[in-house]
Amino acid sequence: MMMVYLYFFNPGIAYSDVEIAGGVLDLGHHLLVIEGNLIITGGSLDIRNGELLVKGKVDQSGGKIDLNYGTLTVEGDFLQSSGEMNVNRGKLKIKGNYEISNNSEIIMKNDKDYVYVEGDFEINLNDSTQARLEAGIMEIKGDFIDNKKTNYDTDRQGYIHELENFTATGTHRVILSGEEKQTVSFNYPGYSYFNILEITNSSEEGVEFLTEAYVIKELVATSSKIENSKNIVINGQVVISEEAKTGESNWKYDLSIYHWKLQRDQTIEGNVYECEENVYGGIIDLNNKTLNIHGNLIQEKGTINVNNGELRIQGNYEMSSFAGIIMTNDKDYVYVGGNFEINLNKIMPGQFDAGIMEIKGDFIVNKQVSDYTDALENFTPGRRHRVILSGEKKQTVHFDYPGDSYFNILEITNSSAEGVEMATKVYVRRLINKGSNIINPENIILMEEEKAKGDLDGDGSIDSLDVTILKRYLLRKLTTLPVDEYCADVNDDGSIDSLDLTLLKRYVLRKIDKF
Repeated sequence: MMMVYLYFFNPGIAYSDVEIAGGVLDLGHHLLVIEGNLIITGGSLDIRNGELLVKGKVDQSGGKIDLNYGTLTVEGDFLQSSGEMNVNRGKLKIKGNYEISNNSEIIMKNDKDYVYVEGDFEINLNDSTQARLEAGIMEIKGDFIDNKKTNYDTDRQGYIHELENFTATGTHRVILSGEEKQTVSFNYPGYSYFNILEITNSSEEGVEFLTEAYVIKELVATSSKIENSKNIVINGQVVISEEAKTGESNWKYDLSIYHWKLQRDQTIEGNVYECEENVYGGIIDLNNKTLNIHGNLIQEKGTINVNNGELRIQGNYEMSSFAGIIMTNDKDYVYVGGNFEINLNKIMPGQFDAGIMEIKGDFIVNKQVSDYTDALENFTPGRRHRVILSGEKKQTVHFDYPGDSYFNILEITNSSAEGVEMATKVYVRRLINKGSNIINPENIILMEEEKAKGDLDGDGSIDSLDVTILKRYLLRKLTTLPVDEYCADVNDDGSIDSLDLTLLKRYVLRKIDKF
């Protein structure tokens, strides 16, 4: 074995095994070929615009490697148990496995940084700051293994080390490009995560996600085969971007979501699940965008804030346990092509206050109760919320506890011969039936009379005083109405405006006899 110190080496000459224990080895634009193994226990290896080819393995237990615009190619494994690897605008190409552990450091801070691993990539660091993955590309052909281990103190009262291990940020990208089956696993998903994840695996088996894998910035659409895609979790202002070859941005598989603020309209062709990171889950903010889900939406926890956007579900929408949906804007729109089923533990503020829910399938309000249940309310919409039953086949409406749950405005436009069956008592503030067949119409119970529309002072009559109140409200001389806003929206279009005032005037002048 050759022991290398300081600046002495002969460029272009092939050595057998080489050990760097101290000093500096500077290639300086030259090529060095090592026929055997490279062992680094100390010192510094500076590739500096040069090229180093190691035909054996690299074993780094100390020292520093700075690629510095150069290329390091390893035909065997790269075992890094300590020391620093600074990619520094260079290329690290490993044809075997790459294992980073203990006190090792890897630095990727430049967009030109490139790490290629033909075998498996496994990481298990003592401290989260040791993997500075801020830019560049890691392309992996084998398995991705985040193998973070933790230790307990002697009293078993807490952890010595943090749980973070692989925490990529900035513009850092991982590409899974295997030609055989690949697997992805994280010991502590959520604490460790991908920044940008791109999957280009070309095998029939594709990529299997053995555990949850979080993505915080960008998930690239893919045509590769994916198993257990439910384990992919979006967390943050993530964009599902276009696949390079096809330009297609639809995500073709199942997906889980923890926190997600949409930055553009997005389409998911599989099922969507609300991730169960904690007891109450995360938040999906549609942010004035449209989320298209071709499969089902299964929401057991977490909150969806429609936020002037559109949620379009071609399959079923199931809300249960601690799930919530915030509809506080007139533009909020939820479309369900299948069944809508709700069974909540509690009602959250802002649920179903405004906007439109259009349902093509059955509308089912289940409420499982016990001696410890505080309330029977489950679906209790506000005065500006509308449900449209627009199915093209028979639809069924069911309430476990009718009256405790109810519709505000129920509009029925079902076009089938069977129509809509009221399977239980159904309480409704305002019913609009546009010629649809209703089975068991006697089960519909109107909660309020029509005369409430236009009666803005609540005196039981509609007269010039009501016109004055509405005019002052529209001119913002009144900030609130004496009665619910429902009474002022006389044409039921979801907003209170000058058209309502015109209709109210015409009604008082007896130019019309109904709104």
